[in-house]
Amino acid sequence: MAERYVIVHGHFYQPPRANPWLGNVLRQNSAEPYHDWNERIFNECYLPNSGARIQNENGYTIDMVNNFELISFNFGPTLGGWVRHRHAATWDIVKKGDSLSRERLGHGNAIACAFSHTILPLSPDFVRKTDILWGLKSFERDFGRKAEAIWLPETAVNNIVIDELIELGMKYVLLVPTQIESANPEDIKHKIDVSAGVIDPRYPYKIIGEKGSINVLIAHHEISHAVSFERLFSDSRAAANRIEGAFSENTHHDQIITVLCDGETFGHHQPFAERGLAHLLKYELPARGIKVVNPAYICEKVPPHWELKIKDGNVNEGTSWSCAHGLGRWKTDCGCGKESGQSQQWREPLRDAFNFVSSELCSYFTEEIKKYTAQPDDALKNYPAVLYNFSSTDAFIAQFFGEDTSFEAKKKILLLFEMLKQTLFSFTSCGWFWSEISGIEPVQNMAYACRAIELYKKLSGKDIKEDFLKLLEKAPSNIKELSNGKIIFEKYIIPQEESRHKFAAGLIIQMVSSGLRKTVSKEGQYYHVFIDPAAQTLEYYEKNLEETSIYKYEVKTEDIPFSIKLSLDGKEKDYSLDNIFKESRHRIMARFWMNKIIELKDTYNSLLDHFLEFEGAFNFFKKPVKEIEPLIAKVLMFQLMEIEQLHNMKRIQVVRSLVDLIKEHRLGIDGFYTAECLHRSLDKELGRFTLGNFANLEFLTVLFDIYFMLKDKIKENTYHNMIFKFIKENENKIASAPQEQKQHILAICIRFGIDPDIIK
Repeated sequence: MAERYVIVHGHFYQPPRANPWLGNVLRQNSAEPYHDWNERIFNECYLPNSGARIQNENGYTIDMVNNFELISFNFGPTLGGWVRHRHAATWDIVKKGDSLSRERLGHGNAIACAFSHTILPLSPDFVRKTDILWGLKSFERDFGRKAEAIWLPETAVNNIVIDELIELGMKYVLLVPTQIESANPEDIKHKIDVSAGVIDPRYPYKIIGEKGSINVLIAHHEISHAVSFERLFSDSRAAANRIEGAFSENTHHDQIITVLCDGETFGHHQPFAERGLAHLLKYELPARGIKVVNPAYICEKVPPHWELKIKDGNVNEGTSWSCAHGLGRWKTDCGCGKESGQSQQWREPLRDAFNFVSSELCSYFTEEIKKYTAQPDDALKNYPAVLYNFSSTDAFIAQFFGEDTSFEAKKKILLLFEMLKQTLFSFTSCGWFWSEISGIEPVQNMAYACRAIELYKKLSGKDIKEDFLKLLEKAPSNIKELSNGKIIFEKYIIPQEESRHKFAAGLIIQMVSSGLRKTVSKEGQYYHVFIDPAAQTLEYYEKNLEETSIYKYEVKTEDIPFSIKLSLDGKEKDYSLDNIFKESRHRIMARFWMNKIIELKDTYNSLLDHFLEFEGAFNFFKKPVKEIEPLIAKVLMFQLMEIEQLHNMKRIQVVRSLVDLIKEHRLGIDGFYTAECLHRSLDKELGRFTLGNFANLEFLTVLFDIYFMLKDKIKENTYHNMIFKFIKENENKIASAPQEQKQHILAICIRFGIDPDIIK
């Protein structure tokens, strides 16, 4: 009996957002209330997909599904590295999904992705090959196994890329119908023209290249489009009907429906779509006898009997899934991504500028690295192990450059690899995707190129920045005041060259503003900072380069605006609240106002007494009550701080009375300080609860009452998943708890939409 299979592949990707001089993603106001867009999309997509809710007819959660156990997927390596570092628990769930799929299907759901998400057919040879190799090696470090396939950014492909994939042992490639030129049954030379996108996507195919063959799975265009742009998965039953209807009843062959889409479709682009996806794959399709699998499973179970020829595209450059003109979107003024009245004539000069940098720097890299190793290719291939864990640097150097490598040689080797990494990042595809060269993505690519040029100058003594800027000058902006790429570079990139100095100054000013004069140590993914107030020095250690910079500083003003003089290598500059990073200002401001609130303890307690005393009169003075909303929020926040810091649980009833007052009069308590204080208390008390400590459940219940009065509930998914998981895993403990504690747990479940029956 013929089988019916479904594959849903999610391409999870965000462009590299880290500051090239720091390795940090800086605060982005456009992503508020989150710190940056990575954090925002994590909370809207990656976290929800690690525990997608299955709800009953009353809207209560009755199950949670790890979608990564059911979908085929890839993470861009830089995004995967960010999630692994910032949200390790979620990354463990992603990896567990891959592991469980291997147990179920014999093949993991995860596949690799090109390292910097460059458009492979357009990239210089060395960049293209390195991007593939680093993508594969990054995957091995993340998932503990070799990849069976690699996602091609924007599915951009030509015959050169296909041959390289075959040579690397990739089993299959994922493409869309419009990329296929012709098809023919194996062993039959007659080719059928399918260039209009009319190939049947329900069967596997293969491409015969110069190096061998590779399987091809083709997206079902109509269903993939409906998933991405018509919210098909918002209704799992309707989606199952659509998928089931796409299978032919007039064949004895196994059939596959393959859906290709951005992973961010599920939750970010389409809120709650991850829930429909989970119900579809775990319940709806299996109930109809349709098997949910991954491409590698199909390669093993359903061998292809047809061959394909892909389209050559313009001058054999190839094609993609997101440009109707082949690869014009990343090179020419083709019209894709264009907004009304705007030109994209900047695209080609921008690529020419980056190609120029790549030509200089990659040639220099290949020549220099040979001076230190007899295994340059192996060293290049394995460098991502260092990016995965900087503590492996010594082992990497010893293995490929020798245990007797001098300290100076080691430093130069690390500089060479960092220069190469920044060069790769300058080719990230998003830099050309949209309509204007001054957009976030092209500017970010310019920043990576700038850092690469800076490192090249440090290594070789040669400065190519002016030549680079001459090429950028040929890239016209659609914004009159910005004129061209050179002006944009000077406006947005040159100031970033002092990023490390601003960061160091911000840390010093944070210390000064705290009033403390003791040593400070700060650990980041790419750096370690040590501040010695006695010596008035800051040591900045770069983990990736194993270099230390020692700043000297002088405190000029110890009160707002907290000014200092910072010096490094004989160069001095004054810094204050006006010219440090927003992140530092944010932290200083938070501490400043928290301290002021504590100083006003007696005032706030007195105000609270007045609020409660005249509660009955508030019904007649609703307008005045509205006018003092910010004051009430601060009173509430202080009560929470007193409970947290002084463990004064007697204040719980006072807080409850205040919460009732706020609810009754529909007062707003939103604000940074309220959320900051509340999240801190919630994290602490929920942590106790999920460790089995039920002592403060009443306080936790009150905290959640307050939390759901906030407009932006940025941690709701995190809290929901923690609570659901704990309750499901500790049913016996909860069953034996005193009735009062059970009532509090029941109230929390109802608040989060968790089925209350799970604790009965």
